[in-house]
This record gives sequence, C-alpha cells and structure tokens, in this order.
Amino acid sequence: MVLGGLVALGAGAGVARADGEAGLVIQHGDGSVDTYCVAFNGDGISGKELLKRVNIPTEDVGGLVCAIGNNPAEGCFGASDYDSCTCKCSGSNAATCTYWAFFSAAYGKPWVYSSLGYTQLMAKDGDLQAWRWGRGGSSSAPPPPALTFEAVCGHAPRGGAAQSVQTATVAPAASNATAGAAVTASSTTEQASTATVVAPLTINAHGFATATPAPAVTAAKEDDGGSQSVVGFAVLGGILVLAISAGAVWRARRGG
Repeated sequence: MVLGGLVALGAGAGVARADGEAGLVIQHGDGSVDTYCVAFNGDGISGKELLKRVNIPTEDVGGLVCAIGNNPAEGCFGASDYDSCTCKCSGSNAATCTYWAFFSAAYGKPWVYSSLGYTQLMAKDGDLQAWRWGRGGSSSAPPPPALTFEAVCGHAPRGGAAQSVQTATVAPAASNATAGAAVTASSTTEQASTATVVAPLTINAHGFATATPAPAVTAAKEDDGGSQSVVGFAVLGGILVLAISAGAVWRARRGG
C-alpha cells in the first residue's frame, strides 16, 4: 500500500511560496511503502530535514541512521556507538545484515545507493530520496520500487519556479446580470489568478458587459430601401415613356 501527502511550508490564510519540492519514499520490512511530497525554500533540502518535515522520528549516531519510525523490529533503538547502531548487522547477524538502506534519484533517473549520509545529501527540486528496511549491504541492497516524482507529488517539478503550496480562493468578480455576461476569477492553486470573461461580449469602461449591434442587419435594410427606390424610378420612367409615345402617335394621326 502506498500512502502519500503534501507537506506545506508556513501557515495562515496566505499563500506560502516554495522554491521546490522533493519526494520521500519509505519502504518497510513488510513491503508497504509510504510516500511524501515536501515543499522547501532554497536550492535544496537535506535527507535529515525531509524526515523531520514529515514528523518521522529518527535515531542516528554521527549521521549513521540507526532507526526510522517507531517499529521496534525496524532499527536499532537507543544506540550509542557504531556497533549498537548496526545491531542487526554485527556479530551473529552479520550474515543476514538488515538495516535502513539510503537511496536517491535525480529527476527522471533510477535509484542510486547513496554514498553520502542523510545529513549531507541534498535533494533538489524534482529529486527523490528513499529509505528501505531490509537485508543487504552497500553493493547488494535492493533498491526501492521504481517511482517517479509525478507519482509521489502528483505533478512535474517546477524547475525552481515559485509554487503555491497552499490553496487560496479568489472571490468571483462582479457580473452584469442585465447584459447576461459572467465575469469570474479563477481560484489560485499553483498559478496566479486571472480574470476571465465567459461570454463573447464587450466590457466597457465601467465594467459592464454590452452587446455589439450587428451591422449586417442595418446594411441589409439600407440595401433593401435602395433597391426599392431604383425599382420605383424605373417604373415611373417607363410610364412617362409610354405617355410620350402615345402623345406622339395621337398627334401624328390628327395631322394626317
């Protein structure tokens, strides 16, 4: 079973800004996997800080991790030196060494067994870090399940761009019910809000929506009136021509 969550920086009603996010994966001895997405400020975040941000108790000796979590079967609790910190790898347990193996994965890359301690290894935006409780050594510990940053955090990394790690709601802008326009503002999640006009209307200087008259209708009426005038003049001209012709015929007959 895979569990996940987003750990946001800051508190209050405002929107906290973060420079990046890193994914944290923890695989337990029973095979279950917990995942976390941690937002951070700055260029990166250490492995120790990642565990601290998600409130997972950790015990270490000089940076060597002895125990993670509260399961007594997963770690060496109360250790005070190297031998007690690696209690399940020393003495009679050497052949079946079991410990918390530490891995990292740059964005888009596979898991790599970390040669640095969790206090030194820094995760950048889009990176993953993982802990796996199980048998193995520095050259033989099996890696955690193949997971992507998108699978852990739900989206691609932002490449260092500022992100909103809390959700802020922006109230809708006023609308003009008479004109039938709907002017709204989108809620802010990870981008700045922008006003959007949801109708193909014109917003005037006073913020009201106004409809634009259709010039085609006016032009059509004007064309119809002009056509009627032309037809009227043509009919009148025809009548005059006929009258003149009839008068000429009558005079010719009278003179004959």
